[in-house]
Amino acid sequence: MIGSHVPSEITSLILGYVQRDSDIKTCRLVCSDWNSKICSIYYKHGISVTLHNEDTCSELEDQLAKLPKLASRIHRVSVANPVFRAVNPYTLISVLNMCTALEKLNFLTHDKTSSYLLLIFQKGHLSCIKEIRVDGINTTSPVTRRLHSLVNLKNCDQITMLELSDITGYDSDGLPAVRHQTPDHPLPTPHFSCDGYPDLISYASKFPNLKVLKLLPSPDIHVLDITALMESSIICKLEALHISSNDLDLIVQKEPCDWPKDNECNTITELDICVKTISVSTLECIMTKFTHLQRLAIDQDLHLTDYQNSSFDKAETQVFMDQFTFYCNRIKNLEVFMVYETLDEDGDRVPRQISTQEGRLIDMEHESCFCYYKDNTSVGTGFFDDDDPVEEFHYYFDDDDEDTYAPDDDFFKTNTIEM
Repeated sequence: MIGSHVPSEITSLILGYVQRDSDIKTCRLVCSDWNSKICSIYYKHGISVTLHNEDTCSELEDQLAKLPKLASRIHRVSVANPVFRAVNPYTLISVLNMCTALEKLNFLTHDKTSSYLLLIFQKGHLSCIKEIRVDGINTTSPVTRRLHSLVNLKNCDQITMLELSDITGYDSDGLPAVRHQTPDHPLPTPHFSCDGYPDLISYASKFPNLKVLKLLPSPDIHVLDITALMESSIICKLEALHISSNDLDLIVQKEPCDWPKDNECNTITELDICVKTISVSTLECIMTKFTHLQRLAIDQDLHLTDYQNSSFDKAETQVFMDQFTFYCNRIKNLEVFMVYETLDEDGDRVPRQISTQEGRLIDMEHESCFCYYKDNTSVGTGFFDDDDPVEEFHYYFDDDDEDTYAPDDDFFKTNTIEM
């Protein structure tokens, strides 16, 4: 056993080799010094809490009142689909306001989400918040999308990651009954229609520290022009840009000679696109303007057939794809899948695909039109306060979307996070 005369640095080094959850729990029960060292090693990025129902949220509220130090360690809170008794909005807002170092708030459920967001807008004090997410925000109601945009806007000075969906179809009559007043915010709100790009850009420009922008148009939006973003000042401060919608056609409405002259996209190192179709002109624009990418992910559902406003025509498909493949293979982290058509010697159309294999883009004969995705499995561990060890809880989430509770788990999940 490590004695009290062993130097602190050596103790920390030895404890750093502890890996099994059961061993970590045992070490934390030894004394406050060991508990503190374990926390500094395994929880240096903060504690993540997942709330499954009102009981777990109420118990967390009680624990935060008893253990003030715990509040400063919780950096991420997720509200999950309720197994029973959904989290009460007023209990949740009490918990959130007690978590003084909260950086990330994630709603994994659409049940009562509009009520949660409205109370956060009215009563929330999230001084350290960096991101507020609603899982599948573009598939929620217009009211939820509107409230989500207002809550983010309220915290715009701290937000570094913004998920942005339009508010097409918004009607204030649909606000939840929990409201005390209708939140008619005077600042602009996002619209993704062509004539609404100025509103979208004006809204995003309100976030001075924005680093990651995720555009998630609703199913009502079918077209998005990427050059509209390039003409704004927001593009020059972003590090990552994501665009995702299964109903979206990503296009460029201008000829190459009319594209923005300044290359403001050099700050972007990550570009992630998942859409129904992407035009050749959009890919050409990416090759021209996004010159410092370290990660590129492109996935489109349909074949590459739109050559409008491109400097290439259909007869030059293979020339273009060769150039695009060369461009992609200079990028460190690559995940690209697209199907295109070229002509054989007899003039017949031949489907081909480009896909990532072992980190490089390979041009090959088209094999399948299906894409497969794998879910990850995560396991949570428990926590203790430095001075007042408390009961430890476990929650396991497995990849078949079923919740499994360990015997000592009826509370919440904690975990070291690195986003």
